[in-house]
Order: sequence, then structure tokens, then C-alpha cells
Amino acid sequence: MTKFRNKYRIEGNRMRILNYSAPGQYFITNNIQDHHWILGHVANQKMVYSEYGEIVKKEVLKISEYHPRIILDEWVVMPNHFHLLIILKEYGFYNGISEVDDYNMQKNHEFYFSHKWWNKPKYQPTKKEVEEYCKLRRRMIIPKLMGKLQMKTSKDINILRKTPGTKNWQHDYHDHVIRRRASYINIKNYIINNPKNWKQDTFYDRA
Repeated sequence: MTKFRNKYRIEGNRMRILNYSAPGQYFITNNIQDHHWILGHVANQKMVYSEYGEIVKKEVLKISEYHPRIILDEWVVMPNHFHLLIILKEYGFYNGISEVDDYNMQKNHEFYFSHKWWNKPKYQPTKKEVEEYCKLRRRMIIPKLMGKLQMKTSKDINILRKTPGTKNWQHDYHDHVIRRRASYINIKNYIINNPKNWKQDTFYDRA
């Protein structure tokens, strides 16, 4: 993590080519624009939500409604950011909450990621292939989830603040695909203990 204008920022880390609808465990972090503390504060190692933080918390708890394969595993909303631990179950899975149809997305992604160049680690895709991927990525579950979450919370926050059109979230969120059980446990514990360790967190730096 580096600093820009003496404020922490997270570099975009999404792999150039990755199926963000594939079954797996995803650790996601999104920051408030300029790291402003608008979502609340930490007192006695517990998060105390502002009215804006309550908006974000309420929407985070709706995430499993976004898509039938989404399981919201662990989460925390902090004064200037949130962390999510999202599980995408196998294709065709139904979480018992969402009413979104997954069939077409499954078929499109299975076809695209079966292309021969995708399975070659050292292969450099052409500009056309990258453009094709970028168009598809916007329709993948994780990007769609984040877009919807950002849009809905920002709209409601702006209504409450009477600041229509204001950008509340940093555009480039941080995501990490968890591939090992040990990493999953460490990340889950990190999220759970985030309020307790708030003053040691790199996000503590006030804007």
C-alpha cells in the first residue's frame, strides 16, 4: 500500500484476465472517496454507525439478494471503508434468497473462458481479446455486485446529505481471490477484529 498526497490508497489489483463469476472466495475492500470518516466511528472497540454508515450496513446485508450464487460470509463497515468476504458458489447454486436468473450468465462465461488462449499462462492476449474480456467483466458477478452496492448506497447517502451527484466511493476497489484455507481464516479474523484493531489499521489516517 502506498501513499498519495499523504493519504493511503490501494492500487488496483484485479488480474488482467480473470473470471469474476467463477466459484470461489473473494475478499473485497472499498474506500470512501478521499478516506473521509463519514460512516461512523469506533468506540470501545466497536463500530458506531452514522446515519450514512447505517445506509451502507443495510445494503451490505442485502448482498445475497443480488444473485443466487452469492453468500455473504463476513463483513464489516468501518468509518471510511468496508470489507466483504464473499463466497460465489458453483454454477446453478441457489442461495434461497435471490430471484435473479443465472442461466445465461453461466453459459456465456463457460463459453468465453473455454477459449484456448485463456488456458495458456504465458500467452499475451491481443488488444481485441482484452477489449472483449473487459466488456464481459462488467457483466460478471463481483463487478456487478460492487457497482450496485456503490450506486445504491451513494444515491441514498446523497439524498440524506442533499449532495446530488457527489462521488462517495473510490472507483477502484481492492479485490483478492482467496486460494488457501489459511488465508481464508486469516482474512475472516482480520474482518472480525477490524474494529478492535482500528487504531493500528492503515485506514485510520484521517482525510
